[in-house]
Amino acid sequence: MVKIGVQSPLGLHSEKKDESSEVLICTTPYSQDLQAKQKRCNLCCLSFTLVIVLSGLVLASYFIYRYYSVVSWVMVCELHYDDEGNAYYALRSEPKMQEIVKFDSDDDYELIDNESDNAMVIHDFQKTLTAYLDYTVDECYITPMNTQTVMPPNAFHDLLVENGMSLTDGHIVKEEFTIGDEVDDIAEHSVTISYFCNEKKKFYMKQRSTIHRIDKREVNNCRTIRHFENTFGVETTICR
Repeated sequence: MVKIGVQSPLGLHSEKKDESSEVLICTTPYSQDLQAKQKRCNLCCLSFTLVIVLSGLVLASYFIYRYYSVVSWVMVCELHYDDEGNAYYALRSEPKMQEIVKFDSDDDYELIDNESDNAMVIHDFQKTLTAYLDYTVDECYITPMNTQTVMPPNAFHDLLVENGMSLTDGHIVKEEFTIGDEVDDIAEHSVTISYFCNEKKKFYMKQRSTIHRIDKREVNNCRTIRHFENTFGVETTICR
């Protein structure tokens, strides 16, 4: 119980009181519980607000990190070699192989665009898959990545920068594939390849264990794509 003294207005005094009136306010347990609940509610609201603010800061930091750390490069590079596969050092002559390479620093994928062969090679490093996109027939051919010949994007980028986008000590490695079954949904295996091969026929292909001489009857059923993602070039022949 709280006692509050109140001065009588207009200078009037009560007969039973000397100079002031007293008002009594009772504080019950119910009012105390209500005040405690209000304090807890305010504390919960404050905690919830802090959680939202901190979550926003974490998300903002993540997107800033992704923006500045994952960088894509597009480079025009060339590889010099002779027809016998030996080193070719004459920089003043025309390059034998030229391509446009796009890759990122997060080692997700690498695109090699060879305009002379009208084809693009797609390397998905997360799924260790490679796809050859043949623009002449609008088809994609998919095979496991050959990690012995394909350098990771960061390493290949550094190699090109150190050599001024021109590799002069080149040779050619030949490989042959046969086209297999058609793929229904490549997105189950590689979202990256599915994106670039969208609305195109997609086939698995298997590498031949030995290189054999392609005769005249097979020429029309075979396709050769040249590319390089290392210090040497690769001549990939794909046959039906």
